[in-house]
Amino acid sequence: MTASAPPRYLDLTDDPEPFLTGPRPPSPDGSAAGQAWGAAPGTGRALSASSYGVTGDGRAGGRGDRTEASRRRRDGAPEGVGRPVHDRRGGAHEGAASGAVADLFGLLRSVLPDGLDQYVLGSSAAEVCDVALRAVRRARPARRQVAVAAGGHHGVTLGRVDGMVEVPYGDAEAMGRALADRSVAAVFLEPVLDGPGLTVPPRGYVGRVAEACARTGTLLVADEFQTCLGRTGRMFAVDHDAVVPDVMLLSKAGAGFPRVGVCALGTALAGAVEDHPLPHGGPSALSLAAACAAVRETADLDLPAHAARLGPRLLAGLEDACRRHPAHLLGAVGTGLMTGLRTRDSSAEFQISMMLAGHGLRTGHSRHHPGGRTAHPVLPFCPPLTVTERQIDHVLAALEATLTWLDGRPRPRTGGLGHLLRGLGPFRTPTDW
Repeated sequence: MTASAPPRYLDLTDDPEPFLTGPRPPSPDGSAAGQAWGAAPGTGRALSASSYGVTGDGRAGGRGDRTEASRRRRDGAPEGVGRPVHDRRGGAHEGAASGAVADLFGLLRSVLPDGLDQYVLGSSAAEVCDVALRAVRRARPARRQVAVAAGGHHGVTLGRVDGMVEVPYGDAEAMGRALADRSVAAVFLEPVLDGPGLTVPPRGYVGRVAEACARTGTLLVADEFQTCLGRTGRMFAVDHDAVVPDVMLLSKAGAGFPRVGVCALGTALAGAVEDHPLPHGGPSALSLAAACAAVRETADLDLPAHAARLGPRLLAGLEDACRRHPAHLLGAVGTGLMTGLRTRDSSAEFQISMMLAGHGLRTGHSRHHPGGRTAHPVLPFCPPLTVTERQIDHVLAALEATLTWLDGRPRPRTGGLGHLLRGLGPFRTPTDW
């Protein structure tokens, strides 16, 4: 058989101009809005079923300074637009970034819970995580421990700091026991655990942890790096339990903050970092403009409600795929448009990802923890929040075709990449194999 021409993929090194100026998907109310995150089948462009390369509001490319809004800001910006900046209180700034900082602070105040109105900006999640660690330790100087969820990202971005206590994720009673002796300064908590896999906690878990923190005078730091701006069906994942943390951390391109980190604190806690050095450099005006565009469009289009409406459709389709193809899949997990497939092993995950690429679909990858790989990795399906029902159905149809084809293939005897590639042969679309 003759292989068909492979689809064109948008890589982070590509010039995204043709991709960004293509047809825009409709907003939840049917009007034209949002940047293109993909194209209809047959156009030769790759849809991103999940990727760090697409922001939550549908903008393609992991570089915040490549969005349309940022290019407009760049074209009319005064000299020095790329100058790094940082800020903690939203005061006056020198240089071209001052307007972007003021815009972002105003937008943050409009969407964040009341009381979180002091901000420290950084250029990465790790930077603002370090700011939060310094703040809570200065605010609770007699307490040298911090509690984190076992299997999460903390302990990597925080480093293996002295006094770190790991608590099983999803077990509020275990967290309460860890805080009982009042030696823990703060709990760093991901409302949805996105470490080696994807773990949605029991209903009410975040609220019970917040109650334990309140009883023991422990500060609560909500890590919303992966979940902010509507990903789980609410503006912030802590909103599901009506929790207002002492600190909230925002970052990541997939959440709408490419090359920007935000540490949001209350006034009292902000004083704990008043005389401490701020993060190195800080975000550029271009990245800040991209973050402003993401926050504004998320609110204007009510994308959290859109995620809450379409998330069950995507999750139900993934669950149906698991029932039909148990040889490769163990289950579907997720909330809102933060979903994934728990695969039999890393070989199954890789095969499914490669095969979906033949359909012009770019998936994410399991978040393997640097400390070790999980036995059953989760292949993420976290599309931009502007995704349509038609696009979800297209992804599910491609997944079904992929799994049906794999059912007829012998399983590799090893999980080795070389063995797998030798078995697949030249890369072609699944219909040509």
